[in-house]
Amino acid sequence: MLAACEAARVAFALALFAIPAAQAADVEAPTQCPAQVDSIALTPQSAVRELNKAPRYTQGLLVHDGRLYESAGMFGHSGVYALAMDGKDLSRLTTLDDSRFGEGLAILDGKAYNLTWRSQQAYVYDIQADGNFEATDPATLSYDGEGWGLTPYDGQLLLSDGTATMRLVDPSDFSVTREIAVLAGKRPVTGLNELEAVGDHVLANLYGPPIILAIDVGTGCVTLAIDGSPLAKAVRPVLSTGPDAICGSFGCTAGDYVLNGIAYEAERDEIYVTGKNWPTIYVFANPLASRR
Repeated sequence: MLAACEAARVAFALALFAIPAAQAADVEAPTQCPAQVDSIALTPQSAVRELNKAPRYTQGLLVHDGRLYESAGMFGHSGVYALAMDGKDLSRLTTLDDSRFGEGLAILDGKAYNLTWRSQQAYVYDIQADGNFEATDPATLSYDGEGWGLTPYDGQLLLSDGTATMRLVDPSDFSVTREIAVLAGKRPVTGLNELEAVGDHVLANLYGPPIILAIDVGTGCVTLAIDGSPLAKAVRPVLSTGPDAICGSFGCTAGDYVLNGIAYEAERDEIYVTGKNWPTIYVFANPLASRR
């Protein structure tokens, strides 16, 4: 039944990327977006390789200077971890206060930025020569609304908050320099979560259905829908539902196991994909490479 419900949910999202019509008027459409969006699927069989990792409540994932960096969320568990490129833990770099719920992570110009969910604060860390963070008394920057995903783009930071609008912000003070309405055809796309810039596009996974969207940052148009449900199905039998799982105060729900976490490694032109409480990172050839 669970698999059937997930399949129906993915099919619905791939077909519509819909939000209630009452919300659509709040988003100004860009120049005409393609009416049809191509779709592909990521499967374990199409992965270049699989990496074993410690399961966490993954909120952000990135590659920087030969390391993976992972932002973990949930109250009482939030912080940033450094991983080797094979997925093995190297060290825990930061620990957020128990009242903070960690979210997206980005590195730009020698600094790491870690969003929080509803605290409206980003923590800013200097990156040391060894790749660790200077975690003592980090600076903070404020922003309006919630913080979900974060990625560098064109010298600035691109931020998502679960709505159909992404914001480009100045990394010095998080002031908004541009808002980008995201549409598939004429439909605004909500639930934009973890972000990863790849060329002139950003990959954004939706919160809930295991779908990653490729979005043209210049227009806000969705140009490709990537179905990650085969990955979610593959990890389901090995997901921890016991004390090792990091879940909310009401116990584990489907939302505690969703696909969440995209990183891009430019040298090999590969993407890394994982999820909340997943013990695996899947590595794929860049799905946008053939569309350049």
